[in-house]
Amino acid sequence: MAQTPDFFLESDTNVEELTGITAVLFNPMLRVGYPIIAVSCVILAVVALFFHFWFYAFLALFFSAFTVYIRVFLPKRLARRQMRQYQEGCGASVIHQQLIFWPQGLVVVNCTTNAQFNLHYSTIHKISRRKGYLILHTRANQVVTIKPATLEKNPGLLPYLLEKCPSAKRQGC
Repeated sequence: MAQTPDFFLESDTNVEELTGITAVLFNPMLRVGYPIIAVSCVILAVVALFFHFWFYAFLALFFSAFTVYIRVFLPKRLARRQMRQYQEGCGASVIHQQLIFWPQGLVVVNCTTNAQFNLHYSTIHKISRRKGYLILHTRANQVVTIKPATLEKNPGLLPYLLEKCPSAKRQGC
């Protein structure tokens, strides 16, 4: 008798959604820390200008601009580069993905590149939820993201994953 999966999810990701996913995957300390560092550098630059330390003022302003770049523009740039690679290699501007949840583990199939990888539930060490995305982290730093729209269509998925991964750390779940 053929076994059926517990959940079968399909999703398409374009460059805008990939940008959102990339921004969500940034470490929360970086998402909060970079704006604090940028403001601190601007304050240091103003103090340096007050004391006529032109080089240090320029350096602080440059570092402030760099932190803003990393926080605001880097996720967009990384997502566009990833999509260009997909377009060049596969001729596709949309990434079609299937997530198949079996009783023993998860199979992630990238239909665009015909790539597949299997994850046993015991390898998932952290389940987090940020900005509506459900993010599964493995011990080897692999990440599986599930979009908010997909989660809304499958309300039983989160309790299922929490049951299958009892030793996983939980953030926002």
